[in-house]
Amino acid sequence: DVTFVGANTPQTESIEAAARLGPGYVGVGVTKVYNLLAARRVIRQLRDIRARDNSTFEILVGGRAFETHPELVGELGADRLVRGYDDIRRLAGGAG
Repeated sequence: DVTFVGANTPQTESIEAAARLGPGYVGVGVTKVYNLLAARRVIRQLRDIRARDNSTFEILVGGRAFETHPELVGELGADRLVRGYDDIRRLAGGAG
């Protein structure tokens, strides 16, 4: 199942949704490199929620900014980079 919280949902509500919904994965997509600073804050907040609630969700990142700078995935605290549909299928346990 996928829950889309919406592009216009306030950031704090989007982040708290991770705590309320109990997902297996939380995805953060970044297209423009200049948005990586904001992504760092979001990822830090997600990690804090994960620790606070003893959750096990993985933080996935994707988008052009991470594709051109994959070294930032770990530096920003994300768990893994998702580059496309095949990566999603592998996460879901399907052939890819």
